[in-house]
Amino acid sequence: ATGRASHAEGGAVDQVGNPAPTLASGDSAHAEGVDTTASGFASHAEGGTSNAMVSPGPVASGIFSHAEGESTTASEGASHAEGEGTTASGVASHAEGGFTTASGTTSHAEGFQTTANGVASHAEGRDTQAFGENS
Repeated sequence: ATGRASHAEGGAVDQVGNPAPTLASGDSAHAEGVDTTASGFASHAEGGTSNAMVSPGPVASGIFSHAEGESTTASEGASHAEGEGTTASGVASHAEGGFTTASGTTSHAEGFQTTANGVASHAEGRDTQAFGENS
């Protein structure tokens, strides 16, 4: 834990022995699990990976962002990614489930392989997309 008032717990190696550090480098950040990174201010990363060479752990790099699960990324302010392979890259976006992407501001993608990239868009279910604003 290198950020001021940050906290890191767990890590060191993954299930098969690969190096898998848990890093809390953002001020007031919290990282827990295996191969998790919380680099945004007041960010939180939790979960991990069984093999860091194949599938990375969660990364919370946005201010007040939260990434949990395996291979999740929350990269913008107040974004939240949870599940497996999810990405929340829009401000205040939320991606949950499996391999979902919420890239629009305040967008929400949930389910399996869904994408919400319009402002205030919402995609749910399986293989659905919401590309327009308020869609």
